[in-house]
Amino acid sequence: EKARDSGEAVLTPPTPAVRYGRRTRVVLIMHPFYEGGGLPGSVLLRRALFRGLAGGGLEVDTLLDRIAGSDGNPLALVVTDEDEDGTRTEVARWGPFMSGTLAPHLVRIRAAERTWRLEFRDTP
Repeated sequence: EKARDSGEAVLTPPTPAVRYGRRTRVVLIMHPFYEGGGLPGSVLLRRALFRGLAGGGLEVDTLLDRIAGSDGNPLALVVTDEDEDGTRTEVARWGPFMSGTLAPHLVRIRAAERTWRLEFRDTP
């Protein structure tokens, strides 16, 4: 409904899944499309002209393993998913995230009505 009414892509929270026989988590990205193409100018028109969703999935654990430096880079990373109401859910944590390490770097990524908060530190 959010995608249909807003006319913008939406991203689901990380969801458990099984891929190639192993457990993982995925996010689904869905974008609405409407009769006649383009974006109707009001919610009422979007609802009337809505024809479906185009979308796909992204395997979160694989992506974050690469970001976190699973190849041996000395990086500690905590990724948090934030809902619109401010509720935070930890998605992933890598490395020794100890107090006393260097000050954290915070990055907020906003996409498709969701926010991911990345807090990372170089490890000693």
